[in-house]
Formats: sequence, C-alpha cells, structure tokens
Amino acid sequence: MPGRKMNFINYLYIKKTLHIFLFLVLGIFVIKIDSFTGERAGHSSVLIGSKLYFFGGFKINTFLSDEVFYLDVSKPFNIESPPWVDLTIHSKMPFGSAMTTMSLVYINNEPIACLFGGLMDDSYTDINMYYKNVHTFNPRTLEWNVPSIKGKEPLKRRNIRGASDDTGKIYIFSGFRNSDFYFYDEMVILDTVNSMWSYGSTLNMPIRRAGYSATMLKNGVIVYIGGSMDQQQITVDINHIELYDTKRDTWSSMIATNTSFMESRFFHSAVLDPDENIIVYGGRKSKVGFGKVEPAVIVLNTRKTPFEWTAPIISTNVGHVQATSGHTANLVGNYMVVAFGNITELLSRSRMYSSRMYMMDIRNYTWVENFEAIEDTKNKTEETPIPTSVNLPGNIQKIKIVIGVISGVIVLVILSIFGFLGYKKRENEESIRVKNLSHVSNEGVI
Repeated sequence: MPGRKMNFINYLYIKKTLHIFLFLVLGIFVIKIDSFTGERAGHSSVLIGSKLYFFGGFKINTFLSDEVFYLDVSKPFNIESPPWVDLTIHSKMPFGSAMTTMSLVYINNEPIACLFGGLMDDSYTDINMYYKNVHTFNPRTLEWNVPSIKGKEPLKRRNIRGASDDTGKIYIFSGFRNSDFYFYDEMVILDTVNSMWSYGSTLNMPIRRAGYSATMLKNGVIVYIGGSMDQQQITVDINHIELYDTKRDTWSSMIATNTSFMESRFFHSAVLDPDENIIVYGGRKSKVGFGKVEPAVIVLNTRKTPFEWTAPIISTNVGHVQATSGHTANLVGNYMVVAFGNITELLSRSRMYSSRMYMMDIRNYTWVENFEAIEDTKNKTEETPIPTSVNLPGNIQKIKIVIGVISGVIVLVILSIFGFLGYKKRENEESIRVKNLSHVSNEGVI
C-alpha cells in the first residue's frame, strides 16, 4: 500500500509538472506571435515597392514606439503568419512617434518616406523630443535625416493626414496643438523637391478639424472626410465632403448622397481603389467609451455628382474582425491591409490596442486570410541592405530564439522530474530502513 500511495503521489506531481510545462510552451508561442509587432495604435504606414512599412505608435504602456518594421508583400502569405521584418535595431526612429502623417515622395527619383508632425517623445522616459516637423527615412540606406527647408515653418501639430501629389508636394490641413488643443486654420504645403514651405488659400476654407482622412484623386483634388472639430471631439457630418483643388488652390464643398444610414466618424482610414471609390474603414463616433461606428465599411463613389455613399455587403473568411480606430489601411494590389489600432467594440474606457492585421479583397469586399502577391514594377525599389540575420522571412531568427527557450524549459522540466523521483526514492528507502530498525528494537524489548 505505501508503495502504491507513493506511486500515485509521483503520478500527480509529474502530471502537474507537465501541465506547467505545456502552459509555459504555449505562453512562449503566444508571446512570439504577439510581441514582434505588438499592440499599437496611432502609428503610421507607407507602401514602398513591395514593402509595407510601419512606424511608431502608442504602445500598451502609453509610451511611444520608435520601432520600424515592414511587411513583405512580394510573396503570398497567410495573415496568421505574415512575413514581418524588423528594422528597429538598424534604423529605429529618432524618437517615439504617434499621431503623425507619413507620405511617400520621390526626391531625385529615389523613394523617400516623409514624416510630418505628430507626437515626438523619448520611447523610455516619455520626455518631449520635438526638434523639427519633418524627418525623412530612406528605405535603401535605412537612414533618417532632418532636411533643411526654406520658408515659414509651421508650428507643431498632431492628428493630421497628409496627401501627396506626383510633383513631390505634401498637403496637410489643420490639425491641433497638443498642449492646449488649439486647432489650426491653414493648409500647409511642403514642396519636398525644392525644400520649401508654402500655404494654401484660406478662401472658403472649411472648419478646422483633426482625425480626418485625406484622399488625393487622379485629377489633383483632395477629398476630406469626417474628423472631429474641437477638443470635445464632435464629429464632422459624414455627408459633408470638403474638396481642395491642388492645381487651382481653391476650396469647395459638397453634400454627398447616401443609400443607407451610416454614422459620422473620426480616426478612420481611407484608401482609393482603381475606380476612384474611396473605401472608408472603422473609426469612432464619440469621445465617450470607444464609440464603435456602423457600418464599419462604407464606400464613396467619386465618379458621381454629387458623390454617393454606399454600404457594401461584407463577407468574411476569417471569422470576426475587430473594429478599430487609429489603425492604418493601405491598398496593396487587390487588398486593403488594415493593421493594429484602438479596439472600439469594447464596453470599457480602458485602452485596448490590437496586435492583429486584417486584409479585405476589395473586388468583392471579403475579409480574407491569404494574400496573393502582385509584383509592383512601377514602384519597385532596390533591396534594403539588411544583414541576413535580420532579413529572414517569417521571423526565423525569432523562431530560433523561441526554440532555444523551449529547449531550456524542457531540460529544466526533465531534470526537475528526475530530481524529484530520486528524492522520493531516497526518502522511501530511508523510511523502510527506519521501519526495519524500529522492528528490531521492538523485538528486543519483548
């Protein structure tokens, strides 16, 4: 009986140890998947050739990220294992960044990611590191620079969205100052080719705002949708469309028609499809809580006069798609790639950021799990000179680290089990020896 009892105790111990081991292994794999890119919101992104770059953003600890990484869209992949490549160790941002605008321009026929405004804080101390509004990133050399720009430099601002044209000019409307929530009444124009500041016309300029979307049409007209009008985050009517003609430097407005009810929003995203439909996704409708908007996907047909809103029927092959604001959306081939953001469907005031990426096939408005690569020969850039250890697809280097950690855990668990069994064996032998001595002693007394 004592032997059976001892074996049962050993069985329970080993079972519990194995449960702990499985928990650690699963935990490590979960950390591996979620911690590479991490939960974030208020970040920026730009597509350069076959690489979709991501910069900064708010992290869970509220500090700003200085991370730089990209999604390799030159080959097919599944959203559960996207081919992320981390560049932070070689080309991290000069500061933690969020609520900025990032635009792609060409300077001397070389693609350059141009950052304007936003929050600029130390990633660890949260100390303000603002120096200049404009910082550029060269994807070929992985270098950050602060260009010298002539003219009157605009004041610092955030929650803006720039729109760039094919001449290298970036147009930034309004935005607000973080210190006192002052909203600007101006159209800032940055000529990246000639390194010069200028300002657009104020005649018929719309009400100042932040958190809007800005989409450049093929005819040079920028379409402004939504946004919030003051520090109370009162939303701009979704049907009230503001237009800025970059070729004529003129403002106009339009009341769009719609075929169904849709809520006004800010911190949403917008992409332009090949037929010049503007696909708007997500956003929020109020400062209270998270204010999920309905419907999540709406489409503005800019070919009609006036423009017309529709709410397409959405299907999904990936299950539930979390609604977000402060995310990014980029059109890559036939797919709208939506990444990260502030989850808006929670009934809580606490911040909850997403670590996920979703893809919508814009041909049929379906959320899909597999990406079909389409070579972009027009916007193709030279390969980024990254050491082989960093430029491994699918984060192989991180998988190696995980394997090493798991191997260490396995060794520790095995040693722990053998150690425990050895201890119990010695304890059992000692118990038997003591009983034998006691038995002999008792025989002598009798």
